[in-house]
Amino acid sequence: MAFQEKSRPSAPWHAKGVTVFAFLLLYVPLAILVLESFLSIGSGLLGEHSTRSWTLEWYRKVFSNHEVLQALKMSLLVAVFSTLLSIVIGTLAALALERTKFKGIKILDGLTYVPLIMPEIVLGLSLLIWFVFLGLTLGAVSMILAHVTFSVSFVVLTVRARLQGFDRTLEEAARDLGATPLQTFLKVTFPLIWPGILSG
Repeated sequence: MAFQEKSRPSAPWHAKGVTVFAFLLLYVPLAILVLESFLSIGSGLLGEHSTRSWTLEWYRKVFSNHEVLQALKMSLLVAVFSTLLSIVIGTLAALALERTKFKGIKILDGLTYVPLIMPEIVLGLSLLIWFVFLGLTLGAVSMILAHVTFSVSFVVLTVRARLQGFDRTLEEAARDLGATPLQTFLKVTFPLIWPGILSG
């Protein structure tokens, strides 16, 4: 007789109600904000004698504001470089922690959790003090380094989770067939751990 998995019990109605209320609390204000951004100034979105009309005026003002565009450019710069650096450092660290044994590995393993459990304000202040102590000019470089410090832990954890279920015989087969270590990583290891990297 084949084993049949028991069906999962449905959630009670009050749990579903709380879930729906939480989603409404989160997303209704965002939806109203987006809607308001396309309306001109008037008596209000829900007013009886509303004189409001659809417009792109606010978006034209935003994209003609030099300071806003500079802030957007800086945000994109920090996002791109911190993401790339976090991916490279986090993936290499995950491979080292999962596949090698060296003195101090437990300490390094524990340090990967520090940015996740430490409050952001404490992490930010400690990084600021450290940058000032090192004499590092506060700007794009310091912001990228701060974001990498926070983000790299996410990459390490997700890539390590992917590596724990990794079939090492695939790499051994590639090496037996004449692939170099770099070719093995690019053609076998990287495609298989890519979902973990993408999640990180």
